[in-house]
Amino acid sequence: MKYNSTKKRAQAVRRIVEENYEPGRNDRSKMHIYRTIIKRQFGISASTFFSYLKENDSDKK
Repeated sequence: MKYNSTKKRAQAVRRIVEENYEPGRNDRSKMHIYRTIIKRQFGISASTFFSYLKENDSDKK
């Protein structure tokens, strides 16, 4: 990720997912977290949401 504000937003998104995600539960799936929390709070698309989750190790460098 290029900008610090994007890195901070991605870290916040990952923190929210870590706090709320439970494998095997449909009411705690990543897509449900995106629809109920992330989309409303950050206003980002689903593809951006999943790219933030994938960027976990690259922003630590």
